[in-house]
Amino acid sequence: MTDHSPTTAGELSIEALREEAARVADVLSREPQLPASTDLGSYPLIYFGSDSDEDFIYPICPACATSVEFGSDSDQLQLAGAEVYWEGPLMDCEAAFVCDGFAVIRSAYGDPDANDPLQD
Repeated sequence: MTDHSPTTAGELSIEALREEAARVADVLSREPQLPASTDLGSYPLIYFGSDSDEDFIYPICPACATSVEFGSDSDQLQLAGAEVYWEGPLMDCEAAFVCDGFAVIRSAYGDPDANDPLQD
């Protein structure tokens, strides 16, 4: 284990500074991930994508939404927006770029039309 203790008051060793710089560079080089829930309350977020004709809107999980460009001009699926998914049925990710279609998007308060909204 590397000693990160200061060599003098308030100074880090050159080795510790290099390791910290490498760690920060590694974090910054990663692609940012869109959040799966809100910071306040941890309410689930649902992302929406549209086709090039914008005829249909598809539910997308956060992992797949991260790999879609917002408002891109391509003929592929485009990220159309996001919102808190307050209530509704379980939704399957329609993009399947990252999750291979196995991601399930749950609402915060379940499906109000189900017999037991909190049981999915």
